Formats: sequence, C-alpha cells, structure tokens
Amino acid sequence: MATIAFVFFIELAVFLISTLCAARLCICGTRGVWRYAGFWVAALLGALLLLRPHGDTFTALDHSGYRLMAFAFAEGRGFNDVDATVLELPEDVRQDVTLLPYTKDRNTRDRSFRLLSDQTGITEPFFYPTLPLGASILQRLFPQRGMDFFAPLFGLFFALVLLAMGRREGGAGGLLLAAALFLATPLPAMLFRGFYAELCGASLAALAATHWLTLPAGRPVSLAAYLALGLAPAFHPALIVMSLPLLAVLIVADGGPARRIVMGLAMFAIGPAFLMWLTARVCAPYGRLHWQTLIVNFKYSQSHQVVYVFAAFCGLAMLGLLIWRFFDHAAFRRAIDRLRPWAAAWLLLALVPVALALLFWRESAQVWRGLTDLWNGVRWPAAILALGCAVPLVFSRTVARARLLAGLAIALLPVFAYLKGAEQMAMWSQRRLGPFVVLLLPALLLPAAQWMRVLSVKRRIVALGLGGLTLALGLANAVRWPAPYWVQQEAGALEHVNELKERIGSRLVLFDYLPDSFPFAVDNQTRAIGWNSEAKPKHWAEWIRWARIRAATEEVWFASSYSLPLLEEGIRFEPLFTENIPLVRVHSKRALPAVARESERKLTFARVESVGDEEFVQDKLFDGSPTALRAPWGPQQSLVLPEGTRGDGQWSREGSGVIGPIPRSGRIRMTLIAASNQGKPVQRLRVVPPWGEQGAQWLDVTPGASELTAWFDAPNHADLPRTGVYRFYAETPFNPQALGRSDRLPDGLGALMHRVKFAVAEQ
Repeated sequence: MATIAFVFFIELAVFLISTLCAARLCICGTRGVWRYAGFWVAALLGALLLLRPHGDTFTALDHSGYRLMAFAFAEGRGFNDVDATVLELPEDVRQDVTLLPYTKDRNTRDRSFRLLSDQTGITEPFFYPTLPLGASILQRLFPQRGMDFFAPLFGLFFALVLLAMGRREGGAGGLLLAAALFLATPLPAMLFRGFYAELCGASLAALAATHWLTLPAGRPVSLAAYLALGLAPAFHPALIVMSLPLLAVLIVADGGPARRIVMGLAMFAIGPAFLMWLTARVCAPYGRLHWQTLIVNFKYSQSHQVVYVFAAFCGLAMLGLLIWRFFDHAAFRRAIDRLRPWAAAWLLLALVPVALALLFWRESAQVWRGLTDLWNGVRWPAAILALGCAVPLVFSRTVARARLLAGLAIALLPVFAYLKGAEQMAMWSQRRLGPFVVLLLPALLLPAAQWMRVLSVKRRIVALGLGGLTLALGLANAVRWPAPYWVQQEAGALEHVNELKERIGSRLVLFDYLPDSFPFAVDNQTRAIGWNSEAKPKHWAEWIRWARIRAATEEVWFASSYSLPLLEEGIRFEPLFTENIPLVRVHSKRALPAVARESERKLTFARVESVGDEEFVQDKLFDGSPTALRAPWGPQQSLVLPEGTRGDGQWSREGSGVIGPIPRSGRIRMTLIAASNQGKPVQRLRVVPPWGEQGAQWLDVTPGASELTAWFDAPNHADLPRTGVYRFYAETPFNPQALGRSDRLPDGLGALMHRVKFAVAEQ
C-alpha cells in the first residue's frame, strides 16, 4: 500500500505541475481574445480536432509502450514491482519471452517495463515515465480512456495560444492564418493526439517561447515559462537542446530584477531535478548518473553525441549570459540593444549548424534523410505557406524576437533531422520532427499576422483574397489526405483487452506472438506470457512441455494470433472462443501520402489439455506461427495455391518437423500442399515419421503448388506417445545463391509448404 500511495503522489504531482503550468501559459497567451466569436468557433473546432485521441494498443512501438505504462500505473503497478509470472517459467526459457532475447541491451517483456533480471523478476519503467505518470491520474478519474486525453490537452493549449496570437496580431485574417499554419502539415494534428513524449515536452517549450514572443519589452517573464522549459526535458531528455537556448533567451528578455531571474531558474530546475531523481531512483534507460555512463553513451551513440554537443554549447552560452547580466547589468543591456538592429543576421548564423551537419558530419546521410522525411510531412502547399510567412519574418523591422525564435528552430533542425533520419518508421517516427515544427509555427505566424493586419487596413479586397489563399494552402493537405488529421488509431482496442482480461481472470495464458501479449501482461496482474519468434527455436519444445505440466495442475489457456493447429507435443487445444478486434491505423511510407487502413486483430483462445486415448487429427497452416513446428525451418514466402489464389508458405530445411498424431492402429494419411518453387522440374522430399526411417515415405513436389498425399502404417511400438514429430528431408537441398537468386534465402532448403494435415484411417 505504501508503494501504491507513493506512486500516486508522484502521479498527482506530475499531473498538477505540468497541466497547471501549461494552463497558466495558455491563459496568458489567450487573454483578450475570448470576446471574439470567431475565436470561440476556432477554439471549438480545435478541441473537436485534438480531443479525439488515438488508442494505440497493439502497435508495440514507443508511444504504445508509454500508453500501456500509464494504464499499468492506473491499475496499481509500482515502479519496481516483481514480475512474478516470468519467474514461473523455467530459467532457460525466460529470455525467449522478452523483446530482445539473449542480448545485453535493456530488455522488456511488455514494452513498458524493463526486466532488470530474469532471476529476480525486478522491473522498472522502460522509458522515463513522466508522460505516463501524468496521464494515469486521468485514467484513475475516468477509467474509460481518461489517460488518452492528457497529451491532447497540451496540444489544445498550444493551438489556442497560436490562434489567440493570430487573432490579436492580425485580426480575423490572422486567426485564419494561425489555423492554416497549424493544419498545413498533419504532424501537429496527428502527433498531439497520441502518447508522444516529444510532443508533450515540445508543446511546453513552445508555450514558453510564445509567451516570450508576445511579451512587451521590459516586462518580467512569467515563472510558468521557466517551469515549462524545465519540464520539457523531463518528458523527453532530447528536448534539453530546445530548453537550454530558450532559457538563455528568457534570461536576456526578462525585465524583472535579478531576484526574479533566480526564482525563474529555480522553477526551471524542477524539471531536470525530477529527471535526475527518476534516473537515480526509478529507471535509467540510458544508464545511471555516472561520468562513465555519459562517456560510453557519447562514444557509442550518435544520438547522444548530437544531443550532448548542442546541450553543452547552449549551456555554456547560457552560463556566460548569466554571469554577464548579474555582474554588469548596464553593459549587458547596452549590448542587447545594439544587437537588435542586426537580428536578421541570426537567420544566416542559424544556417551554420545545418551546413556543418550536411557537409562535414559523418552522419550527414541521416540528416539528409531526416530533411527528406520533413518534406514528406509538409509538401508543396504547406511549403508555399511557410515561405510566404517567411517574407515578413525576414524583412520586417519590428519582429526581432520572431527572427531569433525562427533562427533557433533552424539551428536545432540538424538534431531532430538526424533523430528522424536514423529512425525510419513511417508516420510514427515523424514525432522526431514534431518539436521543430511546433517551435517554428509561432515564429512564422507573428510577423505574417502583423503584416496581414496592415494590409487589411490599406487594401481590404487584397487582404480577403490573400486570406482565402492562405486558408486553401492550409487545408490542402487535410483535404487530400484527411486520415492523419481525423483517424483515431486503434480506438477501442484497449476496451476489448479489458473485456478479455475479465474472461481470463487468474488463469495462465500463453501467446504465440509476443506483441499481442503486451496489453495483457503490462498490469502485472494478468498472467500473460508471449513467445518471441526471434528466440532460440529449440526452446519452443521446452516451453510446450512446461505448459503441458502446468495444465495438469491448473487451467492453462493458449492464445494464437494465427490459425491454431489442433495438436502440440502431448497436448491438444480445446477451442474456447475467438475475439476479433477491429483496428484502424494511419498508413504511410514516410508521412504523406497517408491513408486509413482497416485491419483486424484476431485472437483465438483455447484450453491446453493432455491428449487421451482417442484418435486425433492435425491441421497445420504455415502462416508464421511457431505452434506445432520443430526447428529448423526457413523463412516465410508467399506462393500461388492450386486454386490460383496467393497464400503464405514456409520453407522446410533438413530435419524440419511438424507435430502430428501417432496412431495405435490402422494408417495415417498426410496431405501436404507445397511447391518446390525452384525452377526445377521436381523436388523429392523424404518424410520420416516419429517411429523412424523404416516408415519413411517419398513425395515428389512440383514447381507449382499442388496437393500431395502420403500414407504411414501404424508403428509396432506400443510404448510410443500419442503425438510425435514428422520430419522432412530433401533429396537435393535447394541452395538459392548457387542458382543466382537474389531473394536472400538461406541455403539447404527443401520445399515451400502451405498446409499439412494428418488424419488416422482404418486399414
């Protein structure tokens, strides 16, 4: 109970500090515009757009891990609970049910909590848990997906401030321009609705930057802005490269006394202090707080290198500004005043890091790839809109702050472009570019909105036409590719999981596909274990034997994401029910074009029971499931079936085995659908039954898929078990490389198999 209470206290503190900080900056940023009906309409449309969160449950990527971690905290899981379920397994098999079996990397069994040791079962959060901790409070208050509204709330605060800036600086045209900029690329609308830690932290930093951007000269900066900048890296450490230079900017711009600056620095320190406490006491995804850890990370991780270099440079610059301001305030102010007329030069200076990264850094290819991916998320309409806003940004004499903010975003672009280029995961990895986009938007908006107000006074007709063009450019991507703006990914999936958990109860349930077990195992209450297909195949038989032993003393369920065969070694699967979970996701190769793609996660549940004396049949489909197979097996590949449709197949290798029944009498009929798929007339396969070579049969497998039949007489050994392994051997194993094929298949292949059936028949 003490542990649960402590975690709840941390959750409450994270939730209140972060949301109140963001709300305070939102109130400051929207003051004076709520009396306009147009702003109310825009605010309601923004809420309708953003408060439609994703429900990522089965994606098995970082954002899904964050989301399920929040759910686990809300269900009462602590920071360092013991995973008792993994300790039930034999020691040799425990690594086979993890995400990264047999590696020295940090490992996990549920994508949300790290398994520190499979000997003790002690766990810790797999990522820094700031986002899940804040979201779990909403889940406790509103169990029906309350946690999913935490991240969109930060996006809504930022959108409201952006809309308010546009309305205040540019009137109705400025409001339309703000909406157009926010909608021009789908990244804000897509990413703010999911568990993306980078976007939560970036929204806080952008709120602080926007507050400074609109603050009259000489006015003290709100302490909430300092706090927001400190909290940003607590959500994701990479955002320290954004927070430190913005902190330096606040120090320069703050018109308050030195005592207020010190208070602001103390508020900023809350976030890094919390991050350090998490590292020392809760979790250490990148290693504990030791110099040696920092050195190793810098030496071997390009991501850490680029973050460390930018953070160190910005930190030293900030320290120098602090010393200068505190020890010679008058000279400091005179220097700042002299620099203001030259603020446009900062845009050129900001291009230096970009040029260095592209021309001289050994990772320049990754940066180029990241910039290409940024273009895929922007496209021509948004690019034209941004370039149009850049004209007043460059040439206006009254927007020095906006130029500085835009220059800062450009200077940091190599960091985020590299992180994106190193991670090619379609729309999901666009989160790496989200901070750059969010930081650049207010810098583009302010001068363009001011220019639009001036234009509307002088030439109203031209201003109206320009406003229409602006809105058209802003909505072009949304009209052409609405999916990332509107689709709620995997909405309702977790509700299905919760219903299934109630049916599972306290039973042990085994999954033949590891990612499908994540939502069930994450709360550390449901006894769910998933098998990693990348694990050592020889341990599969040991896992099945353990399941058979457990099934003799308790009820054990088996959950398959594939077609479930009828038999395994010494056990049969008694079908219980099938759950079809509809899933909708945004599908894209990079970012745009993006479309909605509907799919279905099918989970078949069966009870594990020992085989009896009755005769059995077996029906095994080679669709990727390890069930009823014994190593070695080759990779999967599609093939054309006898009826002309395409289906899945799997290559046999020398000694590949399938579990089948062993008859007590009569004969057993094996029906195999397979193809040699080699371009040669025929491939001869020798099928050896469990009772030995004396019962072996030969099959002639043609290049195209066909149905083949073999008959095996019942063995004379009465002491044989009721199930056994039927193994396949090729007369001339297929070596693709020798034939000049380029499909990266291994050597020693037999035939490409689609389905095998065993049935016992009388003599």
